[in-house]
Amino acid sequence: MIEYRKNLCGLPLLFHGFYGSVFSRALPLPILSTIFAAILFYVRPDDLPAASGRPGIDNEPGYPAAAIRAPYPFQVFAFIVGFMIVYRTNYSYARWWEARTGIQQMASKWADVFIFSASWDAAANPPGKGEELGMLFRQRLLHLISLMHSLAMMGLRGDKDLTNLSPHNTKQKEPHFTGYCSGGPMFCPGEHRWNSARGVSQMFELSTRHLSRYHANTPVPVIGGLSQREIDVLESVESPVLGTFERHKDDGKAFENIPMLEDAGSNFQSIDELVFFVQAQVHWLVVKRRLEGGINVSAPEVSRIWQGLTDGTLGYMHARKIVDTPFPFPHAQMIILALVLFAFFCPIVMVAYLSEAWLVISLNFVTTWTYFGVNEVCRELEDPFTYDPNDLPLVQLAHEFNERMLAVLHGVRVNTYYCNSIATTTILCTAHEYTLHRA
Repeated sequence: MIEYRKNLCGLPLLFHGFYGSVFSRALPLPILSTIFAAILFYVRPDDLPAASGRPGIDNEPGYPAAAIRAPYPFQVFAFIVGFMIVYRTNYSYARWWEARTGIQQMASKWADVFIFSASWDAAANPPGKGEELGMLFRQRLLHLISLMHSLAMMGLRGDKDLTNLSPHNTKQKEPHFTGYCSGGPMFCPGEHRWNSARGVSQMFELSTRHLSRYHANTPVPVIGGLSQREIDVLESVESPVLGTFERHKDDGKAFENIPMLEDAGSNFQSIDELVFFVQAQVHWLVVKRRLEGGINVSAPEVSRIWQGLTDGTLGYMHARKIVDTPFPFPHAQMIILALVLFAFFCPIVMVAYLSEAWLVISLNFVTTWTYFGVNEVCRELEDPFTYDPNDLPLVQLAHEFNERMLAVLHGVRVNTYYCNSIATTTILCTAHEYTLHRA
């Protein structure tokens, strides 16, 4: 996602460069349409009048523009095409905003899970009474929730390579375009937008060929990173196969076959399944800690943890449906057909009603280019996780989520165990006094 300034009436945006712009992608057909308009204008019969309205144009019926006696039929067609594009614009922006809402809900609710669990667990274990075990629990829970969130971000952007998870660096303030982009100025944007290789590669098409390199150069941060052992565990997670076992019926006279899950199976092929695998680990860890005496609050309060996990997953699945469900094919096909027809008929109308060559060429180009440009904007917005640089900044959002989680850990009942430079049990300690104990 490109952040920009709104100064000088937005005029600096015109000089932004190729990176993120649809200007060049909308050019091919408008250029062809304009060439067709120029041909029609310059090969017209010499005796055709050049006055506005062309009242005598009928004296050369073989000429294409001679059939245009009024612009109204074309205006109806142009209105229909415009209506179709406006509908797609509204639909595309709704998809883009719903995707952003979904990942925000996911982050908010999963953050609540850690806040509730860490706060209640710390309150149940005052200093000197199992605090070390509690701290290790909170650290592991923090790592798992951060991992679950980062895997969700990877799944949304279609990244299946677990090596694209990197240790969280709290000192990095702008990870999306700078700190997590190691491909150099020709691959990573920033102030080098005019020379951006990705910008040039997407001048005339929405390409996904570079995504593997893009993902490798913009890894998703995880608090504590991901060890090779964890990668091996995640990559070896198997999808169980369905088997049966026999269960004795209540009447005691017969047996019936009941489905069950067996251990053998194939490895998962999607990051989406790993998100739920890690979420199961979070469930297990919280339940185990409660059975050990931690999170010692009433059952209705504990249910807030499960509700937070559920609501966060709901946000993730709302975002996931945007990835899984493209803009309807029939509508997309009809729009591009209507635009091609528009690019063909527009020059005929322009030549019929304009007497100057520069007006025919310029107005034909601007009109068709605007229609195609708005359609390109729609094509990019309707896939908010796929096409950089106008995709949602998932890496940056993951970084901000991790920062909030670390702030929660730092704010939860610190004591002399990890506020290690002062002999006190105060609530807060300064940054240089804080040490995160690694399990």
